[in-house]
Amino acid sequence: MRPLYGHENPSSAQDVIERLLIQIGLRALELADCAANMDIPTPGELDDSKLIALPPTIS
Repeated sequence: MRPLYGHENPSSAQDVIERLLIQIGLRALELADCAANMDIPTPGELDDSKLIALPPTIS
């Protein structure tokens, strides 16, 4: 029989579920940390009414 998790079978299915929930929780924390570093666009940037940069001038 092939092990469900790691090298040996866990003592119960509940152990497998708990480990998976812990992995999901840790991944959610990683994603939340990444999202905290993102800049939220302003309404003007979303509807293109705000000029992001001036157009280049021709000399």
